[in-house]
Amino acid sequence: MILSTLGLSLLGCTGPFAPDTLSTERLLVLSSDKAEYDDPAAIQTFSTICTGTIQTCIDAASSGDTVTIGAGVYGENLTLKSGVSLIGAGRTEVYVYGTLDGTSVSNLDVSGMTFVDPDYVTLGTAYGNDGVLLDGASDVLLQDIGVHYFSDGIQVLSSSSITIDNCAVWYDWYGIYVEGSTDVAITNNLIASNGAGGVATSDGVSGDILHNTIIGNA
Repeated sequence: MILSTLGLSLLGCTGPFAPDTLSTERLLVLSSDKAEYDDPAAIQTFSTICTGTIQTCIDAASSGDTVTIGAGVYGENLTLKSGVSLIGAGRTEVYVYGTLDGTSVSNLDVSGMTFVDPDYVTLGTAYGNDGVLLDGASDVLLQDIGVHYFSDGIQVLSSSSITIDNCAVWYDWYGIYVEGSTDVAITNNLIASNGAGGVATSDGVSGDILHNTIIGNA
C-alpha cells in the first residue's frame, strides 16, 4: 500500500496507526514479546509493525526511517543502511548475539542495545570477530550500546564525524580502535577489562577523548 499524497510507503505487516498529525518520518517497529510502544500520536510518526528479524526491518526501511527494537535476545549479524537509525529499548534490555557492519554508511544513530560476540555465546571463546565496524562512514552516533568479547569492540576506519558516547565496552581484545579517521568523539564511556588495550589510535586520527572511565585494560 502506498500513500503517495503523504510521501509515505507502508511496509505491510500489521500497521499502520495514523496519528493526528502525520509527518514524513516513518517508525519501523520490530516486535518482541516484551515490547512496549509509545502512542503514535505522541511520537508524531507513521508506525508500521515489522516482524521477523532486525535485518528484515533495516532492509525494508528508507533513509530517514527509525527501526525500534523491543526488549529481547536476537541472534543475527546486522548490516546498517545509510539514513536508517536503530534504537533499542535499552542497553540492558536488547541483546544482539552478532556483529554490526557499518561500511560506507552515513547519517544514522545506533543506541539502546548490547552486542556480544556470537562465538563467545556458542563456543565459549572470545575475540573471534570484530564487533561494531564503521569503515568509510560519516555522521554516525553510537550511544548507550554495549560491546563485549570481540576482537576489536568498536572499530572505526577511514571515517569522519563519529561519536561514541555513553557506551559500555569491556572484555574485548581492544575496546575501541580508530584508524585514519577525523572528528571522532569518544566521550562518557566505560572502557574496562579489555585484553590488549582500552583505546588505540593510528594513522592521523583527530577528535576528542573526554570524560571516559578507562580501567583495568592491559
